[in-house]
Amino acid sequence: MRSWDPPGPGEWSALTDHFDGSLTPSYRAVFKEGFEAGTAAAYARYGVLVDHLRADFVHGHMYLRPIPLVMPDRVTKRPPPTAIVWLMCRVHPAFRRRNRAARDALAERRWLADNRRWYEEQRPAWIERNRALQQEAPDGLSDDDLAGHLQRGLENWRAGYVLHFELHGPDLVPLGLLLARGADWGLPTDELLDALQGASPSSTGHAPELDELRKLVASSGSTPVSLDDVRALGPDAAELLDRYLADRGWRMTTSYDLDGRALAELPELTVAAMLTAPPDPEKTRARADAVAAALREQVPDDGRVEFDQLLEDARLAYGLRDDNGMYTAAWPVGLVRRAMLEAGTRLTARGALTEPDHVFELEIAEAADLLRGGRGPSAREAESRAAHRRAESAEPAPVTLGPPEPLPPFNAIPRPLLLVGRAILATRDAMLTGATDRPLGGTGIGDAPYQGCARVARQAEDAIVRMEPGDVLVTPTTTPAFNAVLAIAGGLVVEEGGLVSHAAVMARELGIPAVVGVAGAVDAIADGATVEVDPCAGRVRVLTSTE
Repeated sequence: MRSWDPPGPGEWSALTDHFDGSLTPSYRAVFKEGFEAGTAAAYARYGVLVDHLRADFVHGHMYLRPIPLVMPDRVTKRPPPTAIVWLMCRVHPAFRRRNRAARDALAERRWLADNRRWYEEQRPAWIERNRALQQEAPDGLSDDDLAGHLQRGLENWRAGYVLHFELHGPDLVPLGLLLARGADWGLPTDELLDALQGASPSSTGHAPELDELRKLVASSGSTPVSLDDVRALGPDAAELLDRYLADRGWRMTTSYDLDGRALAELPELTVAAMLTAPPDPEKTRARADAVAAALREQVPDDGRVEFDQLLEDARLAYGLRDDNGMYTAAWPVGLVRRAMLEAGTRLTARGALTEPDHVFELEIAEAADLLRGGRGPSAREAESRAAHRRAESAEPAPVTLGPPEPLPPFNAIPRPLLLVGRAILATRDAMLTGATDRPLGGTGIGDAPYQGCARVARQAEDAIVRMEPGDVLVTPTTTPAFNAVLAIAGGLVVEEGGLVSHAAVMARELGIPAVVGVAGAVDAIADGATVEVDPCAGRVRVLTSTE
């Protein structure tokens, strides 16, 4: 039995809806560096009363902790005295800088300029940056050049992760402000998020080329089962498919880590996407507007102008997280995976590895050194690392480690600092898997129960093969790999995730009744059982078993 000791003082939380096992060595290093630098920049720019978020690892599993501006290693059981917090916020230089940043960010609605900068400047630059790296075909490079390509891919990935997490300022603060002020008006968080439906088209994988391919497939009267079948529909279909895959093929799809798979490795996902109808944006926006109108009626008259602005800003920013993640995270990681796959093939051929996939147990610098003929871990060492990481992944990790850290007294904090801080806390709470003692209970998404056949699948590839339209997908968590399956699902049940997890966002965008954060659902629900997904009650009921 492993000992699960916290990696440092304070309380540490697992990111269970993103990672369900032990991470590769390279991913740990790059994530930690980018996450800490990116959150530090975002928090300084937006005036958050936390220096940054720290990432560390216990038995390969990731844990996060907010690091205070001062005395980061001092942990107390009680909140600090109100008088001390009041004085620190108004006298200590670090606190005063954060208060000015929060005041200015709120006054100028800084997230508007940051969102524009992403879409108008940074996004096009990152597309070109990734395309340039992708032009270097790894299988055509010498060993020495492949090692250099790996290093360039690593630098691209590092820069992307810093920006990705820095953009958590303009994507999360306006969302959190809506949730925090909504709570002041007595508005439920889930309904506020329902008012954002349709504001994140990137979450559902929207692409003009895919829309055109769907039309061509539908007009052909055929049902392609492979990419070759799609290309056989004619030169227009072939050209659209190539364009679609050019900027998407090497985006990570089944996992955020290097040992997941990219879209290019999963042709069945692309075919499935062409055969599923996308959400109707007009109907989605109509649902959101109806929810927003009902919420607005509950806001006092003197708060409605503020509500309108908060909703407008949250809708603008809601899609930024998934949109930038495609270019600053999924694509850079996928390009490194592509190069590591080639390195693994070559190192296995020369006996430096026993299996190509063992390359993911190496640091990128170690793989580059081995390609150049230098010293590095032996094949036996890489094999041992792989076995060790499998064992770590097989053991469930605690959701939290270390003693809880009390929040400071809110009444001592200046209003700008407090409002931004409440916004960050609101988004954090919406991301976390909710705790419940109810069997098959969780957090509901939607406004009506749904009954259907449960299809239990741990991987998207399995779900694609077995899902029928109207089935209820039951899975540990979802990634973009599940998007095509979710388009035909009648309901959704996931073990991990909160109100702004990938599963929750997709359920809202597609109008699927869902319950997220249902502990033990995969083991408790038999494949083929008839289940009721009740988002209103936040629970799942097994109506008939398969026995």
